[in-house]
Amino acid sequence: MKACAGNSILYVAGHTFAEFYRGGARTAREAQLVKQWRPEIVEVGSDEGKLAGELLATTRRANSMDALVVACAALHGIGEIYTTDPDDLRELCVHLPPGSARIDVVDVR
Repeated sequence: MKACAGNSILYVAGHTFAEFYRGGARTAREAQLVKQWRPEIVEVGSDEGKLAGELLATTRRANSMDALVVACAALHGIGEIYTTDPDDLRELCVHLPPGSARIDVVDVR
């Protein structure tokens, strides 16, 4: 997910949007973001799925949700990911294909 302070856009990978509505203290911050900003959904298609699978194979990680977030950011030119789980996302970003734009992972805990 990326927040652009200048124009108040919140980019959310389509598959993670459901996470914002799980309820409870764990998702309270995400629910507030959805209320405050107009979320723009980034579609998850075959290109994103392919890149996510390659990242999972390279890193030997099992979390496809994280890999899809990184793939969506990489393929849609999103340069920052805000998360409460930065370590896994940073490792996935390190293994993006050569020539990929840099993605900063921001810990919001």
